[in-house]
Amino acid sequence: MEIWLIFFSSVILLGIFSQWLAWKFRFPSILALLVFGFIAGQFYDQTEFVKSDVLFAVVSLSVAVIMLEDGLTLHFRDLKDAGKPLLRLISVGAAVTWGLSMTALHYLANFSWQVSALSSHWGGSCCHWTNGYWAVAA
Repeated sequence: MEIWLIFFSSVILLGIFSQWLAWKFRFPSILALLVFGFIAGQFYDQTEFVKSDVLFAVVSLSVAVIMLEDGLTLHFRDLKDAGKPLLRLISVGAAVTWGLSMTALHYLANFSWQVSALSSHWGGSCCHWTNGYWAVAA
C-alpha cells in the first residue's frame, strides 16, 4: 500500500478522533488537535509527502478555522466572569515572562543586564543561536 495513503488517512482519523474526544469531555478542540499533532509528528516526516510551504499554509488555515469555530461558540455572558483572571494573566504573566527571559539571557547568553532587559522586552525573538554564540538582531 502507498505510504502517503496511510499518512493522509491517519491524519484525518486522528483529527476526527481528537474532535470527538474534545466534544465528549468538553474541552477546547485545539488542545486535543495539538496533542495528537505533536504525537503524530514524531512518527511521520511530513516533508516526504507535502512541501513545507504548502504544509505551513494548510496548518495556518486549519488554525484559523479552529479559532473561528471557537469564537462562534463563545458566549458573551461568560466574558463578564473572565475579567479579573484575564487581567491577571495579561499583567502578571507578561511581567513574569519578561523577568524570566531577562534572567535567562543574562545567565545563559552572558548578556549584560541592560541588554537582557531590552532583549527580553522584545520577547526574545531578536536573539538566536548562531555558530556557537548568541546573536542579537537590531
